Amino acid sequence: MKKKRIVIVGGGFGGVRAALDLSCHVYQDADIFLVDKDGYHEYHPNFYRIATTFLPESRIARPDTFHELRDAIAIPLTEIIDTSKIHLVEKEVSEIDPTHQTIRFTDGKALFYDWLILALGSVSNYFEIEGVQEHALELKSAHDALQIRNAIDEVFSSSPKHTPIDMVIAGGGLSGCELAASLACYVKQLTRVHPHPKDNIRITILEAGDAILRQVPSSIRRKVEKRLRQLGVRILLRSRITKVTRKEVEGIEIVSREEHPLRKKSSNEPTNPFTLPYSIFIWTAGVKAHPITDFIIGAKRNPKSCLLVDDYLRVLPFENIFAIGDIAECTPEFSDVSLPMTAQVAISEGRYVAFILKRIIHKKMIFKYHKRTSRFIIPLGSHYAIAEAGWFVISGRLGWWLKRLVTFDYLTGILPFWNAFKRWRTSHKER
Repeated sequence: MKKKRIVIVGGGFGGVRAALDLSCHVYQDADIFLVDKDGYHEYHPNFYRIATTFLPESRIARPDTFHELRDAIAIPLTEIIDTSKIHLVEKEVSEIDPTHQTIRFTDGKALFYDWLILALGSVSNYFEIEGVQEHALELKSAHDALQIRNAIDEVFSSSPKHTPIDMVIAGGGLSGCELAASLACYVKQLTRVHPHPKDNIRITILEAGDAILRQVPSSIRRKVEKRLRQLGVRILLRSRITKVTRKEVEGIEIVSREEHPLRKKSSNEPTNPFTLPYSIFIWTAGVKAHPITDFIIGAKRNPKSCLLVDDYLRVLPFENIFAIGDIAECTPEFSDVSLPMTAQVAISEGRYVAFILKRIIHKKMIFKYHKRTSRFIIPLGSHYAIAEAGWFVISGRLGWWLKRLVTFDYLTGILPFWNAFKRWRTSHKER
């Protein structure tokens, strides 16, 4: 009898977890395909580290340096999956046809599926703000992290000694705060090499809401704010960007606290305009689902283009298409709040979809997806992190070690032990 075919699109946290679990349980009953255009699994939690890696001049001159940096956060999928059980397809998907159960690639070829798992993640959302896409650096891939690092190095190398260097980060979420703290520590190292007074270097977080890190408990948020200010990071709240030019960020500060700052401004709302010069402008202010969702005929989506899924993570209204991770909007039963776009959620959803596909193939009853509690570990500079551990909040070096243990646990879950240990040993090395 011909085997059924399971196609997974996306080699991120959810896609890799689903592929590995399926390869353990149903590889004899189904053909499993993993589609990823680059053929790499990128470890997003460490992007900020590569963007702020200090290198001596002797290392910068070496042609293999940047390959080493990329390899620290980008793992070839061939090291993770067993290619005798999973077929790896390194192509970019251009269209999904649910009627004929096929996905089409940019080279014109197509692949049939019986079940499809979409795990393509998210892309930056610029909210149609003039100039952002043209002038901002983003932090969504290993390549982006290297671009940020190169831009910072160029600014410090080319700017005259007493010229102010302003680094502006749009967005006070997890990525923005982690990057700002790491930048503050990185700048201290750069000032030892380049003759720039510390007082001339400013790092600013622009947040449109009335608080940074709105998705974390207030006890953690206060500790993060305190740590950032100790590092010299300036935090400007209720500051909405309206335009970005080649050298300046323009925006409005919302004065009234009676209205939520993320909604559209009313005509009588009191505001103060502001203009911030910048040397480096980094966008971490918002994301939306991968644009492939625009090419799934009949699929239901939310305003951020995320695919609406049912209690079994099936894309509405289809029975054989699943969506996991950032590309899906999952609102668990008895809850009005969608799950956050985190690696923990993507891994949990990937594991769940693999589990129910195994049960479907073996003709067993399936069960609804249940929300998994997300814990936060927020690295904030050299040997420092703030971690949520049950009823306790751990900070400092102990929090940093907890982050290291979480990284080790993840790597050993997708790689052979010694390969995982080798990557883990250098993943948090302070350069």
